[in-house]
Formats: sequence, C-alpha cells, structure tokens
Amino acid sequence: MDSALRRCMEKMSQNASSENYLNIANMYAKSKNAVGMRDALAAYLKRTPNDWRAWLDLANLQTQLRDTVNANKSMGEALRYGGSEAQQAIKKNPALNNLLK
Repeated sequence: MDSALRRCMEKMSQNASSENYLNIANMYAKSKNAVGMRDALAAYLKRTPNDWRAWLDLANLQTQLRDTVNANKSMGEALRYGGSEAQQAIKKNPALNNLLK
C-alpha cells in the first residue's frame, strides 16, 4: 500500500485538490507510516498553508521522527496561522510543549 500511495503522490496533477494529499496522509496514518504521512501532510500544506491544525500534526510527526528543527518550524507556522488557539493546543501536547519552551 505504501508504494501505491507514494506513486499516487508522484503522479498527482499540480492542479489536484489539496484534500487529495490529506486523504493520502490519513491512509498513511492507518498503515502507521509516519514518514509517508509527513510527506503527504507537507504536500497538503504547500497548497493549504493556513491550516494550523495540520501544521501541528506535522510538528507531532516531526517530533516522533526526531526532527526537532523542522518540528519547531512547523509549530511556528501553526502559531502564525492559529494564534492563541494553536498555542493552547501546543500547551496540551507534552511533546510539543517541551519544544516550545
């Protein structure tokens, strides 16, 4: 399944809906493939950068993958687009809250 999803992402038209990438990210989540989910979320966020919740999801994945530099960048984007709502969500998440400090 993972290779099929990867091929879908590679072959998808530049004009494809950003929701397609979000759907692929959800399929990767079901298969517990954090790397694939990260890549699909990143592709989604290139097309829909104001989705602060997706930025937090990406930051969570990056934290799991021990990519703290990019996790901090993703949290910054979440805070930029989500403001106080994003900040509250980060404070409720121990892994992200530790990075915020």
